[in-house]
Amino acid sequence: MKLEKEFQKQMKILEDVAKKQYDEQHTLKSFLEKKGFKYTKNTNEDGSGSSSAEAADNWLKATPSGKVDEAKRLFFAYRGNHYFMARNDDGKNNYEKYKSYNVPKAVENEWRLEKVAEYKDRINCCSNNKELTYFCFRLEDYYGNISEKECAEYLLNLIRERKESLDSLSLIRILRCVLNLTNHINGFADFKKEKYSECVDILIEEQKAGLKISYDYKENGVYPDYASMEKLSDDYERTVKYYLDVINQY
Repeated sequence: MKLEKEFQKQMKILEDVAKKQYDEQHTLKSFLEKKGFKYTKNTNEDGSGSSSAEAADNWLKATPSGKVDEAKRLFFAYRGNHYFMARNDDGKNNYEKYKSYNVPKAVENEWRLEKVAEYKDRINCCSNNKELTYFCFRLEDYYGNISEKECAEYLLNLIRERKESLDSLSLIRILRCVLNLTNHINGFADFKKEKYSECVDILIEEQKAGLKISYDYKENGVYPDYASMEKLSDDYERTVKYYLDVINQY
């Protein structure tokens, strides 16, 4: 139940993102300015983003291990997302505390890669569809902030490999990750149209084959409200219609 509540919370966040099509950095800047904070990006002396291996090495050498551990703990506590850290701070000043550590982008990406490896391992070993989709959303949190394209391709390959074992509810949940990642890719119009089209084709094929929900979603032998066939059918219809309209705009 706790896992599902967290999953539903994650789903709501992702759906809001997809609908509003916001740019995360712009949203974070606006949010912080309204709260009276000053928004700054980690930069090197030449003004470029702190993304080099040299910047990472220098920071790790100069920063006490206790502060490195605390920065890493905060980073993972908010799934590597500065916006979530600022929005869900609850008066703890965690965002300001984290920013004070001046963690280079390269270090953050190293931490993200740790989680990417962890969740890929969990996905590879997972046979429960409900848990699988949860791990996919977690993977998106970290992998998507490194490369939306690579993460989208990974998840599409996962769908291809597990086509026979994925139920319709799990399928559309993973495809939402792919669609959300694709939404946030800047440029690459041909790539985006290709991925949108592939996702829509997969959804339509699933509709024609007949929608089904895995027993993995049952709680005490009963399907919860969110896992009803009626809601699932409506979800497929709305998603297909929306992205067919998006494709037609290209």
